Amino acid sequence: MRHRYHVGEFLARLEEPTLQPLKTLLLDTEGRFPCRRTWERRLARLPESLPQRIALIGHTLVATKAQVVE
Repeated sequence: MRHRYHVGEFLARLEEPTLQPLKTLLLDTEGRFPCRRTWERRLARLPESLPQRIALIGHTLVATKAQVVE
């Protein structure tokens, strides 16, 4: 789900058969999938720096694993 910054792209991708298990995990407590407007609000609240933060965590995990393997 990398680089899905637009709600329409995100929702279209979730309709693909291979991502149905992920879509199931995104259901609310009553078994409903959030509407498009809910996703728009959630996406708008994400900080601009989120991709960089995720990348930093990934690099840290890779570096940590490399140290453990040595």
